[in-house]
Amino acid sequence: MILRAGKLDLILSGLLGLPLAWVLLQLVRSAPQLAWENLLPAIWQLTLRTVVYDLLATIAAFFLALPAIWVLSKASPRALVFALGLIMCALVQPPVNYLYGWSQFLRLSGIFIDPQSPADVLRCIWTLSTWLWPIPAAAVGLALRSLDRDTLDAARLDGGQRRIVVRQLLMPVAGAAAVTFALSLQQFTVFEQTNIAVVATEARTVFSIGSIGGLNLIHGGGDPGQTERIAAAAAVCLPIVLGIFVLIACARQLLAGHWIVLGLNTDLPRQRTITWPVSMVALITMGIPLVSMRLALAKPPHWGNAIIELLPQLTGSLMVSGLVAVMCLAVGSAACAFSLRWTFRISIVAFLAGGQMLALGVIHLLNRPLLDWAYDSPAGVIMVHVAMFAWISILPARQLAGDAWRELR
Repeated sequence: MILRAGKLDLILSGLLGLPLAWVLLQLVRSAPQLAWENLLPAIWQLTLRTVVYDLLATIAAFFLALPAIWVLSKASPRALVFALGLIMCALVQPPVNYLYGWSQFLRLSGIFIDPQSPADVLRCIWTLSTWLWPIPAAAVGLALRSLDRDTLDAARLDGGQRRIVVRQLLMPVAGAAAVTFALSLQQFTVFEQTNIAVVATEARTVFSIGSIGGLNLIHGGGDPGQTERIAAAAAVCLPIVLGIFVLIACARQLLAGHWIVLGLNTDLPRQRTITWPVSMVALITMGIPLVSMRLALAKPPHWGNAIIELLPQLTGSLMVSGLVAVMCLAVGSAACAFSLRWTFRISIVAFLAGGQMLALGVIHLLNRPLLDWAYDSPAGVIMVHVAMFAWISILPARQLAGDAWRELR
């Protein structure tokens, strides 16, 4: 049984890690063909610009989270559930909703911004922050709520309450900042609309034509091959991907031991039921974009015609996501019986690497005569999504590995 479990874990981890491993292999193989004298300065400039933009978005997200942090730290149980529900609704909204919503809000307000201008960059930073604020709100708010009351009372008597609070919140705040920053680095949708030059948007340009701003990134001239273009695009993405790994590793260390504390928040009853601060933040960050998209319609929508027109896209999306869910369910079911330790780790690595890196590997893998049938099919999309999200289905199964479930196993 142990051998079978080990073989299954090895096979699944190999399949899930294949796209990322393949794109890294192309980078190593094609490294001599890359024009590093042009590539390295471009990578440095793009990485620095991306880090600055996303760092500003992270800071703005923390400022937006301050009212929610106050509510979560003092709310009664019912108010806590309501506030957390609003926060989750804001977080699960796709970033593209915020992107188009704020763009329509500016248009309806008569504000027209030149593409790729500093104002356009600020619009993207604001859009990112309105999507990311729930992360610091939940992490810091619940951490503040769970502070030890006896310690705070003793510190209040000694006149050092503020110092004690800051010391106990330092690790959750730093961990939440690392997670928020990592997710903002992964996100490129908001910058793609007006083609603002950040790592993700320029990596797509490199993959398409093999150059940035007229600088050829591949030796030899002419039309570079797909392998070289994929290698150059991977080189552009690699520093940000490594930075995301470092941030998540730091967040894991900073938040180690805090997740249990964040979940146990019923030690003392709270009397406050005020939730309007978090409601106002949710109304501004989530309500305005959604209402703006509705008001931007030139005429009232005809839902029947819309469904007929979009039926192929809806059917395709549901079919692809359904197949991904079934495959992830199969992996999660296998994890209930076998220890898929490496499968879990490889899937998390794939998730952190991002869909763009995995897509580069899948495109090159499937772009060969033997796999023509798969290249123009949803197979590549399904392969990328299963690699990125299989860890979610494995995570609950890992809870069965404890001693409490030994007899059932």
